[in-house]
Amino acid sequence: MVALVTNGGEWFKSGWFEHLEKLGSLKENGNAFLGIMRYLNDGFEYWIGMFFPKETKVPEGFMYTDIPEGDIATCFIYGREDNGELFGMDVHNTCMEKISMLGWKLQDDPWFFER
Repeated sequence: MVALVTNGGEWFKSGWFEHLEKLGSLKENGNAFLGIMRYLNDGFEYWIGMFFPKETKVPEGFMYTDIPEGDIATCFIYGREDNGELFGMDVHNTCMEKISMLGWKLQDDPWFFER
């Protein structure tokens, strides 16, 4: 489960992430907040929240999406957040090229995570 938010700064300021932290997220993710995105039907989806066990009850006012189990590849991206060098299609495409060079093939409508 992940919570849908459009402005992470607003959520930190309002303390809404505290509601998620109390639910007991998956330890395998280091109890970290995530940005999760994909392109679907020519539209861009962006979710921010945490991973939770399947049985977790969704708090009132929150939304969730189920992400199917599967293998993941990881790209470590280093740079500065304030100048935009960590974001955008150039960084994404470089990461996808490296993953492809390792013989991985993306599934249809894949999810991308940022932590």
